[in-house]
Amino acid sequence: MSSYTLASTTLSAAITATTTSIPLASTANVSVGQKLFIDAELTGQITAVSSTAATVSRDPTSSPTSHASGATVWIGQPNQFFLGDPPMGTAVASTSPNPWVNAFDGRVWEVVNGAWERLAAPYTQMLGSASVTAAGSTQGDAATLAAGYPQVITVTGANTTKAVTLPASVAGAMLIVQNAVTNESLPIFPAAGEVINALASNTAYDLAGAKTAVLACAVGGTWFTVLTA
Repeated sequence: MSSYTLASTTLSAAITATTTSIPLASTANVSVGQKLFIDAELTGQITAVSSTAATVSRDPTSSPTSHASGATVWIGQPNQFFLGDPPMGTAVASTSPNPWVNAFDGRVWEVVNGAWERLAAPYTQMLGSASVTAAGSTQGDAATLAAGYPQVITVTGANTTKAVTLPASVAGAMLIVQNAVTNESLPIFPAAGEVINALASNTAYDLAGAKTAVLACAVGGTWFTVLTA
């Protein structure tokens, strides 16, 4: 059985990380409720369509970034984009879109001779990175980590008291937080009303000096951590 093909077009002009009116070479196959996949970014759902552009939100879980004019834009319903790779070793089902877009890590697969084959760059999403200085001592006055996933955040200035606060959680989000100070722990607060691991709501998770924690969100409102050795 063969898969069905996702519609595509290209950007008719360059966009920045905050552009919400996406200029498209063609909007013939674009409709409200769909999403756009550009390079390695999956947008929020389309809310309006004109003859030259689609209006979208920029989904922070997909690390919004700038894109060059002419970049390929895949168009599909939200359930036609995935958080993993296609099943290998099995026949390509007629219910599978072609290409298969892994919106979690930006990898794109297409059907070649009846089997899935991964496309080359630019369809590879690299981890973003940022540096933040710890501040304050409470959830309300700690340095706030910006949304945008996945990314590696190096935190300086920890002294057991100075802290950071996570952005609001979104299912599927992942952050890697590095404590750059060797002998001082770093309190990491969740966003208001949220939790980390089995701690009480709004309670900080202490990241030891010179350690790195992977924070992942499977269900909105809750982060779990994996600590490096």
